[in-house]
Amino acid sequence: MNCDFGQKCIATSVPQRIANVGTLCAECRAEIVSQLRGTDATSGGHAADRLPHWFAEAAVSRVARPETVDPGVRFLRANRLHLVPLQRLFSAARLAAPAWCELADGKLPSTASASRVGGPPPALLAAESTVFGEFLVDRYGPTFLQAVGDELLEGLRTEQVFAALPGVPNDRGALEASWGEWLARAADR
Repeated sequence: MNCDFGQKCIATSVPQRIANVGTLCAECRAEIVSQLRGTDATSGGHAADRLPHWFAEAAVSRVARPETVDPGVRFLRANRLHLVPLQRLFSAARLAAPAWCELADGKLPSTASASRVGGPPPALLAAESTVFGEFLVDRYGPTFLQAVGDELLEGLRTEQVFAALPGVPNDRGALEASWGEWLARAADR
């Protein structure tokens, strides 16, 4: 491994490597993406399978192609009326669809014409998950996703994790408002 972690990278947890994504080599980034998508034979996918869709999506896109966050913000702004509330985002099941980092370069579907029975279009969930992850990093710092990932791997639900971590608004409505304000400012950049 040719990153700042050197051989320690192998023994470092996925959430720790996500927090330090800027210092990772391409090989480490690819390994994290494989583990989060459950395609790494050495991990068995067990730990990554316990991570909710929104977290796995945010981590995969931030690690594999961090430059796709800005297109995600633009896509969300264009489809703002179709965004799902955070509670629904947190409970979304993993989708058998490409990650946002794979979708961002292609022709994106209109959410008005691409509705799914029982939920929003996969591209919208993927973009919203990725951009929400960026919101958390911007608002609470680069190690925040590591802390969230560690708690999620312990079996806590997303709402429980946020309630336990310092600095996060105690009620979902306040978190939702903070997310909406941040998204509006990010879209105006």
